[in-house]
Amino acid sequence: MRQTRIKHRGKNYVLQVQGSDGKFKQIFSSEKKSLIKRKRAEVQSESLDVRAAIDKRTFVQVYEEFYK
Repeated sequence: MRQTRIKHRGKNYVLQVQGSDGKFKQIFSSEKKSLIKRKRAEVQSESLDVRAAIDKRTFVQVYEEFYK
């Protein structure tokens, strides 16, 4: 699951996601915290779907991709 955090900046809430380099980057901003929480749930569910797809691959499939 991707690491996320919610920050309050001025009058807006900001959703940040941790990248592969370990730094957090802003991906969404809104005045309502409920919208931020909804977007956070979407980002986390997408990351779970991707991870599940990666885990389903077999050694043969990975080797075929490497061969091509």
